[in-house]
Amino acid sequence: MKLLNLMLTKIYKIFPSFLKESNLINFFKIIYWKYFLNFNRFLFLKRNNFDLDKKSKTNIQKINNNINNNGIDIHNPENIFNSNELETLDEIIRLSNKKIEEFQNIKNRNDFDKFSQYLKDKGIYKPFRFDLGGYQKFKERKIDSNNFTKINYEMLKIGLKEEFLYLASLYLGIYPFLGRFYAWYDFPTNENETSTQCWHRDTDDKKFFKIFIYLNEVNNGNGPFCYIKKTHQSNKNVEAKKHFKKTNHSTFNILEDNDVKNLYLEQDIMECNGSLGTTIFADTSGYHRGKKLKNDKRIMLVFEYFSQSTNFNYDIKFNNLMNKTFSKKQLVALSKI
Repeated sequence: MKLLNLMLTKIYKIFPSFLKESNLINFFKIIYWKYFLNFNRFLFLKRNNFDLDKKSKTNIQKINNNINNNGIDIHNPENIFNSNELETLDEIIRLSNKKIEEFQNIKNRNDFDKFSQYLKDKGIYKPFRFDLGGYQKFKERKIDSNNFTKINYEMLKIGLKEEFLYLASLYLGIYPFLGRFYAWYDFPTNENETSTQCWHRDTDDKKFFKIFIYLNEVNNGNGPFCYIKKTHQSNKNVEAKKHFKKTNHSTFNILEDNDVKNLYLEQDIMECNGSLGTTIFADTSGYHRGKKLKNDKRIMLVFEYFSQSTNFNYDIKFNNLMNKTFSKKQLVALSKI
């Protein structure tokens, strides 16, 4: 398999640019990704059913269709979560607020410069964000569940729920790998917008999508998630490449607001305001950003679903509590197979 992958990569490199970006080549990329690189996940999906009623499956299929067509779908919490899951979100908020209070104490002690330098050293410089759930650990590519705290377990109860795994399976066409799961506390800063506060695209995998869940009310002033509809389709972005720019401490290309307004229709540029529990499903290979905060704060859960062949995969060690808390099928979503 490695030899075949190496050969195909060498052949692909000699293709002219226009051919690499064609719909035909993209189609073959997905076929290779699905049936060769992730064949075991494809088989696992075919051999395992989801324990959902017909109404739930129909609702999830509608979400999947919207992501396919527009790159995004947004729902109120009552359409997504049952009473037990809403209690889990409340517990995550309680744990988050405790961590936020500890972080605020660091800022008040004038240790914020040390925090910023730590982010630069880690290569994840986002001076507007504090990690509530151990995001940095994914950079190390090895995770030990013995290091999990209560917030990690509560987060996984949401990220591994049957409906989300079913949706991810529909969209990807394979049994999903929950590639990252984390909670963010975003706050206003005096710096210019940078990194993910700018319009950008993710390149996490050949195909993937993410779920964003607001844990407080979010409006125009405190960092709404923004998205340009249909830009997950590669043919919508050919002209955009001429306007790419870089920001400090970012490896990806960004678009400035003026370029976005000139390139895309106003009705396709979405600003996702919402109450606590608002859930956004998005293929973030489309252009998106978390708008710079002017005031208040934003607390948000994020779950990323892709394949195990991505460069962002990891190895995980399960302890007894993980094995007791989650089903075998749920744990496969965290494992390479």
